[in-house]
Amino acid sequence: MNLKDMVSCKEKIISLLLYLMVCVLGLTACGLKGPPVPPGKSLPSMPLSFEARPETNGFVLAWEVEGEKPAGFRIYRASFGEGACTDCPLSFTLLAVLGSEARTYRDRIDPLRSLVYEIRPFIKGGAEGPPARVTTWDAGEGVH
Repeated sequence: MNLKDMVSCKEKIISLLLYLMVCVLGLTACGLKGPPVPPGKSLPSMPLSFEARPETNGFVLAWEVEGEKPAGFRIYRASFGEGACTDCPLSFTLLAVLGSEARTYRDRIDPLRSLVYEIRPFIKGGAEGPPARVTTWDAGEGVH
């Protein structure tokens, strides 16, 4: 291999590394996910006293809000399967999008299942505030 071939090979490697670096940086962007928050607008506070009360055919979720009302609430649910990995991340499913006046939600599901509910307040435009979370266990153990 002569000097000219070595320089050409080195240039190709540098070009490839620069290309890969640009691709990685372009895919990660700024790292923020979700709708942007308009300037001068803050995200809503986390709902308070979030609870899940068991009933015959499901759970009634209830919460309180302090301060400025959000535009609405999104209710999510994840379930624990038998033998589920306790360290694995939960996979939440969107159950409902509720208006700003809502303070309860009824989920008709087998109350003997172990579930995690999350409520996320959002502002106009869709950006979500911090979630509140509650976990249920089977009816013999109660709700936590």
